Amino acid sequence: ELYWSDELYNIFEIDKSVKDDLADTYMNRIPLEDRNRLEKLAERAIKEKKSYEIEHPFILPDNRKKWLLGFGEPIVNEEGEVVKLRGIAKDITTKKEIDAAIKAKEFAELANQAKSEFLANMSHEIRTPLNGVIGFSDLLLKTNLDENQKVYMNNINHSANLLLEIINDILDFSKIESGKFELFFESVNIRILAQQVVDLFKSHAINKNIELNLIIDQNVPELIVADVVRLKQILVNLIGNAVKFTNFGEVLLQIEEIKNVKNKFTTLRLSVIDTGIGIKEENLNKIFQSFVQEDVSTSKKFGGTGLGLSISNKILEKWNSKIEVNSIHGEGSNFNFTITFEISKSSQND
Repeated sequence: ELYWSDELYNIFEIDKSVKDDLADTYMNRIPLEDRNRLEKLAERAIKEKKSYEIEHPFILPDNRKKWLLGFGEPIVNEEGEVVKLRGIAKDITTKKEIDAAIKAKEFAELANQAKSEFLANMSHEIRTPLNGVIGFSDLLLKTNLDENQKVYMNNINHSANLLLEIINDILDFSKIESGKFELFFESVNIRILAQQVVDLFKSHAINKNIELNLIIDQNVPELIVADVVRLKQILVNLIGNAVKFTNFGEVLLQIEEIKNVKNKFTTLRLSVIDTGIGIKEENLNKIFQSFVQEDVSTSKKFGGTGLGLSISNKILEKWNSKIEVNSIHGEGSNFNFTITFEISKSSQND
């Protein structure tokens, strides 16, 4: 005979008026392998007069799976015989689900880290032969080639450089994903840095017949403490995207001071504003996901890996910042981020 407490009825989701066949109901809902394990533990408890503990799943009529923690102990009479087993049952489904989620997350993180570390460590092996292709094609282009050979060689050179850009994106992303990067701070002239980045895209903008402008507010300090390489990388990515997706009008890099604390810290907003194709509202979150672009036609039409914005946001995380975007499809976009920089001491002494 089996007696159930109210809690066991609740766990097995059975009406409390049911009194018959409780033992069968209990055992039939446990998978066969766990049922055999439970029966052996109960037999041993009776034979050795020792308590037992077991975790096992059980299946509800609608095929939902739950988990039970069972504790059983033999009740012995005056003659030393086991007359019954007394047990406590606890629903541990939530705990099991949390544990499984944590394990899955840890496994995914380890797998992702292994992948990222592998790619980061491959940088030398991948880049070396590619740099060889680029270097020798550069040399060949300087030799006497006929027109056909020059066209072929230019195509090889262009393709190799394009491939190097893609590989650099993937490797840089992997390095950042695996946590193998830190910001390196030094004094930097923000005006010179901004002009250098804009100058990189001047010829591209001229070819597309669009304007490329730079506006820096007068109150922006000249020298700040920043990671030059990473700050330039973010701006190159944002301006590169803006020029790529703008076919008429203007691309503007604007830098403005939002806050200044005792001339020791400056909060700057850096914005890249364009009159390009814009982004549909439903795709705004998608563009920040790794290896994802706004739609499938983007990579075919414009090229690229879809990693640039993800890399930029990973870098900005180190600055406790992120890219904000306002965009109207068909009219243009404004990508901006805000960082609080230390003002360089040499700037304070001016």
